[in-house]
Amino acid sequence: MYSDPLIIIPEMPQCSSCGRCCGHVGCSPGEAAKIGRYLTEHGVAWKERGLLLCGFLGRRNRCTIYPVRPLTCRLYGVIQEMTCPFFPEAARMSLPADRLVTMGYEADGPLLAQIFGGMP
Repeated sequence: MYSDPLIIIPEMPQCSSCGRCCGHVGCSPGEAAKIGRYLTEHGVAWKERGLLLCGFLGRRNRCTIYPVRPLTCRLYGVIQEMTCPFFPEAARMSLPADRLVTMGYEADGPLLAQIFGGMP
């Protein structure tokens, strides 16, 4: 399980790493700073993968920033508001967007591609 100071997010062991959920997602300034440090420490770089895929999606559809991936990525598939179509049974909790905003998470943060990939 991923532990956040405000919520506990369960893991999604059913994930088959198809990569279909790895699109352009937003992140908060804090998440961007954490990702930036991770990139420097681990020699990871954004690789342009087209309009629909995340530039941190690596070989065999593995996330190259997995330990510091944004909240949106951590929530996909395990909350009912973002159910994976291949493993709907993995959505074990509900965490509506308004609750996340109340908890201090930004609903409209800049996209990873804008921060790390130079996307306008």
